Formats: sequence, structure tokens, C-alpha cells
Amino acid sequence: MPRKLLLKDSTYPYHVVNRSNDREAFPVSMPVAWGIFRKILIEEAAKRSVLLHAFVLMPNHFHLLLSTPNENIDDFMRDFQTKTSKALSYYSERGGHRFQSRYKWSLIRDEAYYRNCIRYVYQNPMRGKMVRNIGDYPFSTYREMIQPNVGHPPGGHPNVGHFQKSIFNFDMPSSDRDWERFITEPLEIEGSSVIKKALKKRICNFSFESFTSRNKLEAVKSNLGMTQALGQRS
Repeated sequence: MPRKLLLKDSTYPYHVVNRSNDREAFPVSMPVAWGIFRKILIEEAAKRSVLLHAFVLMPNHFHLLLSTPNENIDDFMRDFQTKTSKALSYYSERGGHRFQSRYKWSLIRDEAYYRNCIRYVYQNPMRGKMVRNIGDYPFSTYREMIQPNVGHPPGGHPNVGHFQKSIFNFDMPSSDRDWERFITEPLEIEGSSVIKKALKKRICNFSFESFTSRNKLEAVKSNLGMTQALGQRS
């Protein structure tokens, strides 16, 4: 199956996912892997003026939400993955490819998609039954969103939490309690399946697709057909 053509955008955020080669666990412990990924993520984001919205590292894959004001997601992801791959090989003393393919991505162009996507990313450890509460998972930027000094290495300050509020007409929660409530809310109708499908598309109309189940979608199509038929008769 051919790769979808990359859309470079300076305004809207991306959801990016990639897995380890053969879906095996990364070849170092999770604390070591987290240190590697996080350090390189911060350095490359600063170098290429990339805005980081959320990052979650799982044992064999990662989820990343980011914006690229300079339309350089390709350069950023190439350097980020190349450097993390080399670092993982160095610390594990094992060669070979670390990622199974080029990353998957989707462009987040509406509020409902963004709202559900950031929940989907942070809820991933809970869906995997790794923790009972989102805040208990240590390999995530969840706590840094509301406590900007948590976990920052000396001399480093991640560009986490710089939300593009001017794009979407809702304010992200600011207090710890509101943030936790917002992130732990269930995804909207079929949100999870739509987000997975979106990674295979160039453009996804989340608001429409997530609201309509298959039966509702058939009803919509039927109504459209009836409306068109009536229009042709009139």
C-alpha cells in the first residue's frame, strides 16, 4: 500500500504515531527509553521551532501531538527518529532498525478531533491496563501540562502546553482538577475508531465521522438520496 502524500501545515496540529520494529518492546528499560525520547524530543523541537502539545511513550510505540509553524514535520520527525534510534542502539548495545516504518500521521483540523485526540493519547496507558489513573503513568507529559517545572532536565525546558487556542473555539483547562476531568472524559461516539482510521487518511472530517455510526451514516445517505430525488422532481 503506497504511503499517503505528506501534508505540510503551519497552522493545525498533527497526531503522530510510530511503533518499534516488529512491534517488539524498545531494547532498554522504560525509564531509560523515556529519558532518551524526551531529551531528543525537546532538543529537536527547540532546534526546529516545533510546538509540542502532548507525548506518551508506550513499551513499543509512541503518540505525539505537535504543531509545525515552519511546515517542517518531515525534517523534525526524520531527525527525531534517527537520533532516538541511534541512542537506543547505543544504550542497548544492539544494532538494527528501531522503528517499523515511517511514522503515521493525521492533521487535526477541527475542535472535536483535537479534543478527542488528546484524550485518546493520554488515555492510552489506561486502555493498555498499565495504570488505573492517567496521572500514575510516568512516561507521559500529562503532569507537565499543568505543572510546567515537573521533570525538566537542567538547562532544558520543553515547549509543552503551547496550545493553539486561536484555532479552536474552546479553552484548555488550567487547574489540576479541571485538566484531570477534561482528559479522563470518555471519547465521543466512535472517537477511538475514527482516530485510528484518520492515521490512514490525508484529511479526516472527525466531527461528521465520529458522530455517525454505520446505521446513522446509512440513514444520512438515505436522507440525502431522498432530498436529491425530491429536488430533481421539483
